[in-house]
Amino acid sequence: MPIQKGLCLEASGLPSLGEDERVYASEDAVSAVTGETDQGRGKLVLTTRRLVWISEVDSGTRSFAIDLVDLVLHAISNDGSAHPRPCVYCQLKGETKRDPDAEEQEDTEEETEDEIEIPELRLVPEEHSPTKLHEIFQRLCEVVAMNPDPDDEDEDEDGEEGRGEFGDELIRAMMNGGIPPELEAEAAGEGEEDEDEDEELGPESAETAANSVDENVGASSGGRGAS
Repeated sequence: MPIQKGLCLEASGLPSLGEDERVYASEDAVSAVTGETDQGRGKLVLTTRRLVWISEVDSGTRSFAIDLVDLVLHAISNDGSAHPRPCVYCQLKGETKRDPDAEEQEDTEEETEDEIEIPELRLVPEEHSPTKLHEIFQRLCEVVAMNPDPDDEDEDEDGEEGRGEFGDELIRAMMNGGIPPELEAEAAGEGEEDEDEDEELGPESAETAANSVDENVGASSGGRGAS
């Protein structure tokens, strides 16, 4: 299950961290809505491995954590028909719903969309400002970029299309308003190759091209004179 309950909290109120895990950002007064259930207000903590939400009302049962690799989509939502307030909308990895009384499905049988349950999460800051919403979204983007989906990496190794050699760096750089230096260097290298190809023509090739032009002009002039 992507949403993990039963958090271990430190005396400081922050979640216990795993090996090589650290707190990256935190925000107070953020409401969490899981599916259609409003969990109330709490503290959002983004670590280098997880999204953690700690309830102000009942930290023991309502608080939860989500591994960032289980986050498949996150975006700023202003759709009032889906939620009355602007929020950061997230989709988590889905789980297949199976009927325990039904016969086991064959491995070759494809699952339909109706059999997949996709958990949803909305993070709603109490502060009603686009700046605060964008700040939370930006921090979330940054920690998600630190945790690429291993399934995507396997597909790239198998020859499937990915984001390319500079994909992750390009995405992060575009978010910060720049272009990765490696990408600029590669583009400059391609430009130098084009210049080298032009230089390979040399004086002899230029003279041959000039003679060809003179011959064409001469033939055209001769034609007009004959008429």
